[in-house]
Amino acid sequence: MKIQYVNPAGNITAIVEGFVPMAERISLSKKILDKKCAEQVGFETAPALGGLYRLEMMGGEFCGNAARSFGYLKALEEFGAGVHTINVEISGAEAPVPVMVDLDKNTAFARMPVPARLEQIEVQGYSCPVVMCHGICHLIALDVTPDEVFVETALDAMKSLKQDAYGIMFLDARKGTLIPAVYVAATDSLVWESSCGSGSVACGWYLAMAAQVMDSSETKVYTFAQPGGTIQVEAVLLNGRVTACIMGGEVNIIEMK
Repeated sequence: MKIQYVNPAGNITAIVEGFVPMAERISLSKKILDKKCAEQVGFETAPALGGLYRLEMMGGEFCGNAARSFGYLKALEEFGAGVHTINVEISGAEAPVPVMVDLDKNTAFARMPVPARLEQIEVQGYSCPVVMCHGICHLIALDVTPDEVFVETALDAMKSLKQDAYGIMFLDARKGTLIPAVYVAATDSLVWESSCGSGSVACGWYLAMAAQVMDSSETKVYTFAQPGGTIQVEAVLLNGRVTACIMGGEVNIIEMK
């Protein structure tokens, strides 16, 4: 067993290479998280959907930053340099996720599953949109001051949606800033993350849909400055619908002592 630590915009992801039985993954994940050296943990397993590689997250949730981190790591191990597209499987996704890696520029962009639909939840007097993604849902706290009590109240309301993981995205659309908090049910862990890939996609999807581009195709590009770095989201619109989402930015490997 080998643990690699990958940094996608500060959202440090521990990737466990080598077989770990399912029954031992949650306890190992908690040990890694307790060391405060990573914000999330994924386990490499055998592909099941036709991808080259597969990563299963600690709680079976979907994670965009982990998908692009995994794609970057595998491209680095296999090629060492250059531009490559790595099709990776990630828990919570129904098909492989293409990750476009530039090893010379240290970037990785994932073509993400498009969110399924929009729900609405009342939290502390705010009517908040909840973007339903694959394996995770994200409540968008638009222009709400980040607050632990708000997060706890939101999570109580969101658990009725029965997802593997729940994100609360404190978004200031005018400034382009995003502060993410993510709860994973299986590990009962709440992390104020340094960045969130799927949460960034949820915010980009929501803003693009609100733009109401109805008559033609257009690509909206959003850049979200987060505590650990910047994530870019491209949302492709066609006749009022988002048909594709691409998310990414810089990635690098961290050497842990």
